[in-house]
Amino acid sequence: MIEREQDMIVYATARVEEHHAIPRIIESGKQSAVLLSGTLRKHGFVGLLSNRGRGEITTECLLIDRPEISLNVNAPLGGVRVQLCDTSYQPLPGCTYDDCREIQGDHLNADVLWGDGAAFRKVIEAKQWVRIQVELEHAEIFSINTDCAVAINHKAPIRRDL
Repeated sequence: MIEREQDMIVYATARVEEHHAIPRIIESGKQSAVLLSGTLRKHGFVGLLSNRGRGEITTECLLIDRPEISLNVNAPLGGVRVQLCDTSYQPLPGCTYDDCREIQGDHLNADVLWGDGAAFRKVIEAKQWVRIQVELEHAEIFSINTDCAVAINHKAPIRRDL
């Protein structure tokens, strides 16, 4: 593999024969392998795709440590917006989909921004448990990046080692 800024080049050997036939081919002296290359998105081996309209994902309860959230997304023909909800799934004022700057295009680390950021900073300063909801329209998300604690609900044991 060769790591580049946006992706990785992966090389593989391909053969026409089944795996069990390779020793016999090698013994015969015939060359039957070719070298193939492909690319993988950096930090994007698995993603969630909304290719037929709009989709939405919601996280478990999070206690976000600093007012920074970024996304690894690809939205060449659509967009991605984010909102914060309380533990009962109610959107928080100032941090709704309508307040969020839509993310379009292909980004490994796109910052999530709501207005001037004041409402988000208040949530962090209050140490309020939240759920992150991500709305995808003709887009694919690979990761949500932030520093936080995680729990299945705000009364469950807290995990910081994920």
